Amino acid sequence: MNDRSSSEIFLGENDQPQSSEQISPKKNPSGSLYPFIQNKKDKYGLVKTYPKVAGEREPDNPDHWFWAYCWDEKVNGKWKTFKRSVSREKLEDVREAIANNQPVSEILKIVS
Repeated sequence: MNDRSSSEIFLGENDQPQSSEQISPKKNPSGSLYPFIQNKKDKYGLVKTYPKVAGEREPDNPDHWFWAYCWDEKVNGKWKTFKRSVSREKLEDVREAIANNQPVSEILKIVS
């Protein structure tokens, strides 16, 4: 599993894809999900990793990660990746929509 810190992910930009022709044909046109963690400094300068997990972080446990929905769009002739945060409550619905090749616009309705 490819875990990313929040500094590597920009969430919430451009909620609506432009058109189906602008969605990347090179990847899954429905987009994908990525797990990530957040590192934050507390008031004493110690780095804390979120979400908090008791013991080892399990790659297959969705509760041990924050999740982002990602898709590619062509903007001004160049491909750009967009990401939106996904709550754990909506994670399975988004996974199912991606597996069923739903368009990005429909998956964003689930995420919102």
